[in-house]
Amino acid sequence: FFQQRFCPAPGLSFLISSTNLLSQNTTIHDEWKVLNGKNAFYLYNPNGSGVENFDEIPDFTIVANKDDDGVIGVRFDAAYIYRYEKDKNFVSIEFIIDKSEIIAYSGEIRKVDNDNKTRVYISRKKGQMKFFDLFEMMENGSKIYVRLTGGGEPIVFKYSLKGFTEGWNKMKKSFFEWSDDNDNPFNSTK
Repeated sequence: FFQQRFCPAPGLSFLISSTNLLSQNTTIHDEWKVLNGKNAFYLYNPNGSGVENFDEIPDFTIVANKDDDGVIGVRFDAAYIYRYEKDKNFVSIEFIIDKSEIIAYSGEIRKVDNDNKTRVYISRKKGQMKFFDLFEMMENGSKIYVRLTGGGEPIVFKYSLKGFTEGWNKMKKSFFEWSDDNDNPFNSTK
């Protein structure tokens, strides 16, 4: 008896399996997605829109590292926003949620392995709003506007907050479950 076998083109099976792996580790919450990565959890919105002076639209990404500290970071990535230039990589980052006051942070442009991409990381200085307070405002909003100001004209993006609360809750729950599963009581005796 003859048995027909499917033999995909080289590389196609990798594409299919990596796509399945990504979809197995990602949950969708309206406009926001939660990705369970190897070293971190990611809550991101890949569906922003440009408002002013933009070429590409980055993902708005919140990162929770898989470590004992659970450090939270906020960045804009998956796009070429600014050119990386040594010692000239500082930006001003401002948010408006719906019609709130301006919420200001500092930021830094960082290179990514790919020359066509950069990331803008947000840093919080003393006296600036805590990220958790920003996230709480986002939970109660419908859209967030972001203005990045580097060496040129300000760049403005807009992101829907539809699904943010569900995604944020999923990311927190996933982090706590991971933390419980990876708890080592010997680490507390150091």
